[in-house]
Amino acid sequence: MPGTPNIKKFYQNQPSTTAQTIYTAPSNTQNQPTPYATAVIKEIMAVNTSGSPATITLGVNGVAAANQILPTKTVNPNDSIVITQLNTALSANDTLQALQGTSGAITLVVSGVEVQ
Repeated sequence: MPGTPNIKKFYQNQPSTTAQTIYTAPSNTQNQPTPYATAVIKEIMAVNTSGSPATITLGVNGVAAANQILPTKTVNPNDSIVITQLNTALSANDTLQALQGTSGAITLVVSGVEVQ
């Protein structure tokens, strides 16, 4: 039986201009069959604090096209995008990876639920 869900901020920072892991789903401590979800991404917010358009890309276990959950998205200057009502399941040790097109432009906040 899965454990208690914990609402959590998975990431809040500015990702690099090269793909980097920003979150790793917890290990499967409940001995559930693979691929048992240990985390669920619920909301993504990207804020562009620069004066120029900037891009952000997110993916599970990489940012190649086949892995993307947020394909390269342009955020207008001094604006934000919020994607809610997501239910993107992550299996044990899956990684969420991100990259932005302009260094220091995008602040990213990812929230979700962990079940351990």
